[in-house]
Amino acid sequence: RFKCDWSSDVCSSDLEISRSQVLDYVGEVASGIEILDTRYLPGDIYIGDAIADNAFAAAYVMGAWRSAAEVDLSSATVSMHEGKSLLSTVTAIQVAGDPWNAVADISKLLDGKKLPAGSMIFSSLATNEIALKKGSYKVEITGLGEATLLVS
Repeated sequence: RFKCDWSSDVCSSDLEISRSQVLDYVGEVASGIEILDTRYLPGDIYIGDAIADNAFAAAYVMGAWRSAAEVDLSSATVSMHEGKSLLSTVTAIQVAGDPWNAVADISKLLDGKKLPAGSMIFSSLATNEIALKKGSYKVEITGLGEATLLVS
């Protein structure tokens, strides 16, 4: 996941933000891990809708913030590790064709609401979800850094 910090208010009365305008609104970006909690829900739910709504969001872990203007996500890779094992590696462009597209899409969903400066968003899922168990987990994004989670 990529996490972004809005540097300017985004309102539904504004024009929809295009991919080329994203960096006018996003100040910083960080790598991260989102922890989902589905233990109280039936197994037949549509996971895509639930993730998009943050219905399962229980917690998150963040790496260090970097200036969005200094990060080139077009050639970045996202690697997920469990302990010393590499679980998966994907290119960042697998997130809505470009992680910044996922950020721009948020402006289309505000429906009369304001997203104030300082709000944090998750751009989209870049790796497959995994069931957590005791151990360490790391997401590493080239050019951006890493986020680490220790489960005890």
